[in-house]
Amino acid sequence: MKVYDVVKYWNERENPCSTVIEKITNPHLNYLKKQIVGCKNILDFGPGYGRLFEAYEGIDEVVGVDVTGQHEKKLKEAAKKYGFDFNLIIRTDNFSKIEYPNKYFDAVVVVEVLFHQPPDVIEFVMKELNRISQKVVVVTGMNLSKKFDELGKYIPSDQYCFTYDYYKICKKNKWNIRNEERIKTQLMFVYSDYFQFNYNNKIIKFLFDRDDFYMSTLIKKTKSFYELKYLEFLKNTGILNNRSRVADIGAYLGNHSIYFSKIIGCSEVHCFEPTPFSYSVLVDNLIINEAKNVTCYPIAISSKSGKMILENSKSNNPGANQYKYNIDGVGCETLDSIIDQQIDFIKIDVERMEIEVLKGCVESIKKHRPIIMVEVDKHNVSDMTKWIVKNKYKRIGKEVFNKNTWLLKG
Repeated sequence: MKVYDVVKYWNERENPCSTVIEKITNPHLNYLKKQIVGCKNILDFGPGYGRLFEAYEGIDEVVGVDVTGQHEKKLKEAAKKYGFDFNLIIRTDNFSKIEYPNKYFDAVVVVEVLFHQPPDVIEFVMKELNRISQKVVVVTGMNLSKKFDELGKYIPSDQYCFTYDYYKICKKNKWNIRNEERIKTQLMFVYSDYFQFNYNNKIIKFLFDRDDFYMSTLIKKTKSFYELKYLEFLKNTGILNNRSRVADIGAYLGNHSIYFSKIIGCSEVHCFEPTPFSYSVLVDNLIINEAKNVTCYPIAISSKSGKMILENSKSNNPGANQYKYNIDGVGCETLDSIIDQQIDFIKIDVERMEIEVLKGCVESIKKHRPIIMVEVDKHNVSDMTKWIVKNKYKRIGKEVFNKNTWLLKG
């Protein structure tokens, strides 16, 4: 059986780019320039001889990955012309792990390369490119009804590269597709595992828990922060400002912490999230949003030191996971044992554990009288009411907050 050898194919070609592709270079360039604005480092997966390098002018670093080194001299000359550092990595096996950390690059650019990946590895290649970058900018051929004759003599029909359904692959992996454009059979799009929106002229990016349906759906639907009316009330009334020190207990994916840090500019934000995968997404979200003055803790906050295990797991809303004490599991500590300095604001969203959390904040509350935003489970309304009376707090902002989320001031 004839097998398409991608390494042999490219090394035997004098011109790594077909005449058909050359004719649409300008639309490629214009599209690429728009998608990589603000990027500092890029991986070009299949740079050819550098015909698109002018799109990278102003970028600090470009890494090229290719199956051949025959055009390395041209690539370096083009990089020098447009003023960026360039390094070429030659890989005769494109279908294995790329040795870069998660989200290392601002973007990966893949121009007319994806359709050269064999059908049994295309999804892996797309996953790997997404893993190492914050977004993947794709320009590729896509024609599900007509085959591309030029490559027919090189590629057996059962390996034909123009029949990929990229939408299906992206949907399966829960990747967000945006900025889609088409030129005849050319498809241009950006995919990433984060969703982005513009809030007050700031680009906000969100990765989501792989099992989340609830919060991710609301953020995508509104194209804004979850519980935005609460967050804006805190900002617009001056309850939180750039001097505020905040504890976000039950931070989940970082929705509130990102707002506290990036939008309000709070001086300190301490995030607590015990669910391991949610914690990893929280950290990634803070990184990709360049949230400053934020410290993360992979623990639960409660009334005592110890450990907890997951008791009730919400299959489509991990942010509603419930924990209970156990000799195994994740660690839990009191807030008083973690933070001994001024604390101005405490946000608590811990699924029925709010009383336990407050018992672990006794000293902080006594010394600093922070404002408290707490989600109150219906089973805890009576106990929370008693706590308010005992600790001389009162509910404020009732015109904005509801029966489930209380804002308390001492």
